[in-house]
Amino acid sequence: MPCKSTWYIENQVLFVHIWGDTDLDDYISYFQQSYEAYDQSDAPVIHTIVDASGVNKQANLGCVDIST
Repeated sequence: MPCKSTWYIENQVLFVHIWGDTDLDDYISYFQQSYEAYDQSDAPVIHTIVDASGVNKQANLGCVDIST
């Protein structure tokens, strides 16, 4: 899954564009990119706009164990 993150409003609003086929590793990459961008900002709150309209195949996130 290609994923591109850019500031829509510098250090305040992050715009994420996702397209193609997705798998679990793609979502891990998406979250890593997002948190890296959040760490660059000194704003108390960061908003994120996600455009996933170009995603062809969605990963099954139901199998993710979030208890750890």
